[in-house]
Order: sequence, then C-alpha cells, then structure tokens
Amino acid sequence: MFSYHGIPERHVDKVYLDGKPCADHSCEDEINSLNANCYKATCYATTRLLVKALKLKEGSYSTCFQSTPKTPKPHLSSYFVFEIMYVFELFQLVFL
Repeated sequence: MFSYHGIPERHVDKVYLDGKPCADHSCEDEINSLNANCYKATCYATTRLLVKALKLKEGSYSTCFQSTPKTPKPHLSSYFVFEIMYVFELFQLVFL
C-alpha cells in the first residue's frame, strides 16, 4: 500500500489554468504537461515508479491518501482507513 498525505481537492484543483477539476486530467494514469504540478498526479507517478523499481505485480498494491473521510470539504481519495479495511477483509478471506 502506497499511502500519501490527503489534501483538500480544492487545493489540487487550483493548479489547473483551464478551470477544470483535477478529476478531469487523468492524474491517476499519467503525468503530462497539464498535470505536472498536480499533487495527485505526482503521487500516482511516484507509485508507478516504485512499483516498476520493486517489480511488483499489477493488483498487488494500491495507492491511497490519508485523510479523515468526515471532513466538511472533500479530500483526495481513496481513503487510507478504507484501504486498510479492504486489506483486512481480504486477509480474513484468504487465511480464515
């Protein structure tokens, strides 16, 4: 699990001059000239680089952001706590 500090989406959206939100810029899939300054895009790019360097198999890792899900303003997701719960559920299915 690659976990990054969660920040409000409004902060991530501010880097785009076209007025579109981060969600409209393929930040999870690639880093390009439009999203090179996006925190979310750089987090996912970092995960891809580490996965390649560590030779991890697709599906054997996840990327998440550590934020409190019950904040008044939306933060980057997926949330760390939900990822941990998912991993725990998988662990129970496999080992129990």
